[in-house]
Amino acid sequence: MANGGIIGPVQTPVINPPVTQPETITGVTSPNPAFAVQPATTQVTVMVIAGGAAGGVGGGGAGGLRIISNHPVPSSPFPITIGAGGTRGPAANAATNSPGSNSTFGAASPIASTGGGGSLNSSGPGLDGGSGGGASGFGSGGAGNDGGYSPPEGNTGGLSTVYNGAGGGGSGAIGGPVTSWPGLGGSGGAGTNTASTFGAAPQPYYPAKSPGPTNAYFAGGGGGGGTSNTPVGGTGGGGTGLSAPPASFAGNGDTNSGSGGGGNYGLGSNHVGNGGSGMVIVKEPAVSVPGSFVAPGIWTLPEVYDYRRSGDWEGD
Repeated sequence: MANGGIIGPVQTPVINPPVTQPETITGVTSPNPAFAVQPATTQVTVMVIAGGAAGGVGGGGAGGLRIISNHPVPSSPFPITIGAGGTRGPAANAATNSPGSNSTFGAASPIASTGGGGSLNSSGPGLDGGSGGGASGFGSGGAGNDGGYSPPEGNTGGLSTVYNGAGGGGSGAIGGPVTSWPGLGGSGGAGTNTASTFGAAPQPYYPAKSPGPTNAYFAGGGGGGGTSNTPVGGTGGGGTGLSAPPASFAGNGDTNSGSGGGGNYGLGSNHVGNGGSGMVIVKEPAVSVPGSFVAPGIWTLPEVYDYRRSGDWEGD
């Protein structure tokens, strides 16, 4: 081809046309020490859900749920931590079962959410957490939003004025109270419907939760234990509560939902439900990347000028 009057070897320009980097949504369900976004991504919408707590007599509180838009991210890889769900105690006389663990989106400006608060295995208040645990009889529910975030990451657990266990708090609603003996425990607080941000269910990045039509909901509280079955868990994966036999185990919070486990009345701490593990969802927006023109071996006039002034230009 013609060389445009330039003395030297023929150069072939490289033309990079403009492209659109598509929207991408990624669900992270296990720790990722080196998560990376697409090359042109500079900010994301992210949901960070912590692990839900195991139940006690009351239902376990859901893990904190936070959705942050337009959050800056680096071009280099960064870590994501997924909080584990709380686990039931090994013995009937355990004072309490374990709370949920925190989750973290570790970009340049990290986002954390707080593990769910548990419930006692004897009468007393629920414990604080991302969402609070349900009272285990004659007490108030645990406080939610333990991380002190705005908007809040969760809600309080239900209160109980009798022996029954109240429902654990959910990310979208407080746990159900109980004021009547004998009877059901409190229902778990509802989780959060994320469909407006991440799309209606089903989606490949939504984990399978029960019931199926509500798979876009996350972080429901666990149902409390009562004298008759069965207090329901909060929408989004909360475990169901139970009473004494013939039931055996309270329901677990669904995996990767951040939901609380169900409580039980009459069978001890080794029969409550485990909390569900947390999750992170990352939404990268579509980005238009402008085209470029590169001609190797050709210098611009300002480059030539700078080289001449610095004495680095060889030749006449």
